[in-house]
Order: sequence, then structure tokens, then C-alpha cells
Amino acid sequence: MAGRLDIRQALRVFQIVTRHGSRKEHEYHFRGIAASSDFDGYNLTLRDDVVALNIYFHNKYAFHGGSSGAVERFIDRLKSIDSAEPG
Repeated sequence: MAGRLDIRQALRVFQIVTRHGSRKEHEYHFRGIAASSDFDGYNLTLRDDVVALNIYFHNKYAFHGGSSGAVERFIDRLKSIDSAEPG
């Protein structure tokens, strides 16, 4: 499950969401994914309505919420957003 996460891909998706998403309060929203960070940018969060992915300093990460199937769908959504980005 979580072993399938490509951390570089997740970081690219974070940039895509913050670049192309709409800002609502303290986070950006793009294609069903919300992205936010703490005040210094060391800890990032990507989430949908079920699963949250926290990315910590030194690329450590943790999933919160949802079943293993929900995490898999979340990872697939990240892949979809990353593959649709031109360039």
C-alpha cells in the first residue's frame, strides 16, 4: 500500500496543485486534491475527502484515514494529476 508511493511524484503533484489550483483559505484545491504546508514549508499535506498524506522533512511520509483501497485510489489520483501535467 504505502510502499507504492513515489515521493518525488507526490512532491511534483504538490507543486502542480499549488500552481494550478484555486486558493481557499490556507490551502489550494485542484482536481479533488487539496495541498497545504506549514509556515516554513518543511511539512506538506496532500489530501482528498478520505485520505491525507503528510510529507515531512527528509521525505518521510505518513498516510492518515481511509482504508487501504482508499489509499490506493488516492495514489492513483496523484499519478493521474502528475501524468496530465505538460512538460
